[in-house]
Amino acid sequence: MKSFTKSLLAHGLLLIVYFLVWAVLFRAISTKQDMTVIAGSWATILATVVVSTTFLIAKRLRKNSKNLSLNLLSIILICFFAGTSFLFTVPAINDRSLSIYLTSSISVGNRGISENNLKDFINLDWNQNNVQLKKRIQEQVELGNIKVINNEYYCPTTRLKMYLLVNKKISKLLGINMRYLEGSDSILTTKNNQANAC
Repeated sequence: MKSFTKSLLAHGLLLIVYFLVWAVLFRAISTKQDMTVIAGSWATILATVVVSTTFLIAKRLRKNSKNLSLNLLSIILICFFAGTSFLFTVPAINDRSLSIYLTSSISVGNRGISENNLKDFINLDWNQNNVQLKKRIQEQVELGNIKVINNEYYCPTTRLKMYLLVNKKISKLLGINMRYLEGSDSILTTKNNQANAC
């Protein structure tokens, strides 16, 4: 029991140190590019490398190499999955979620707002200013999910097609509404669409 408590405390301390390193790296990277998922992914990878390397050096200095490979692997996995989970449950949602934006807008002033006023506000602030659209497109281009043709048209990459196929199968298996995964045919009928751009 004593060794279990000691191990639990050690892993807890490790995660605290990891998230401190993660936060510093995230802030440094996200100031250079305003793309939360990309900055968070780099912060996750780099913080995992920093913490696991520090752990390895500490073990070597203490000349304690008992179960070193197994301990190192567990630390890498714990850090990587903790960073990834945190990235997609807090920063990414706060950066891109319409629900967060909607609830934050409703809470401003604490006076109440009608559904029609809310629709107008969201349409004007969220859609017409194109801030979110531009960020999402740039992010997807940098992630390699879409490619830009002639600086005008956006086309899916093979990577995106595979990603969507896997997500559709998972959503179907779990019974999740696939409305967003299926896209919209109405976008294909707009006058700006070029049929064979891709």
